[in-house]
Amino acid sequence: MLVSHTHKFVFIHVYKTGGTSIEKALKSISISEYFSYNNHSTAGELREALPPAYGSYTWFSVIRNPFDLNVSLWRFISESHRHQDHDAIVGSTFPEFADWLNAKGWSRWKTDLDWQVANKRSRPPRYLTLEEFVCDNRGQLLVDRVLRQESLSDDFRHLCQDLEIETELPYLNRSRHDHYRSYYDNRSRRLIEQYHARDLELFGYQF
Repeated sequence: MLVSHTHKFVFIHVYKTGGTSIEKALKSISISEYFSYNNHSTAGELREALPPAYGSYTWFSVIRNPFDLNVSLWRFISESHRHQDHDAIVGSTFPEFADWLNAKGWSRWKTDLDWQVANKRSRPPRYLTLEEFVCDNRGQLLVDRVLRQESLSDDFRHLCQDLEIETELPYLNRSRHDHYRSYYDNRSRRLIEQYHARDLELFGYQF
């Protein structure tokens, strides 16, 4: 996440949506202060952690089709030797990764208490839904602007115009893969559909 007091914004960084590129672009301008909580903090966590004055800032985030996002996440973890889940994922097919998410990656919020204590973080490393990142527990948006990875260049340009920011968007930390549909079988599609059902409904994404 990234906060600018100069330009009065709070950026919620959802993983594998182009957030690293956005942070690079925004850090290239004059920002008077950063607030560091957790690189992938949710909007709800930050609403609780930040003083009330931050509520007047422009809160924004980037979302991505969950079917595409999870393929990108699989490739990123597979190729990133320093990632905490690399050893569990490397060499797997995407359907095998989806099975691992279903068995472990989506459910360990309540089970990895030792990790939570050891790392002194409020949220164990469970892979969240888009709704959990940007909405409250009633499904109401906690951000003012939702940019989409599928139209990120245009969406980011419009945001910068509204915030009166001049910067350009680089493309960093990209995982390269074929069209996401080519990696799915019936079971993996069903698993992603079930876990991200609210995301598909809220944001209008389809397979």
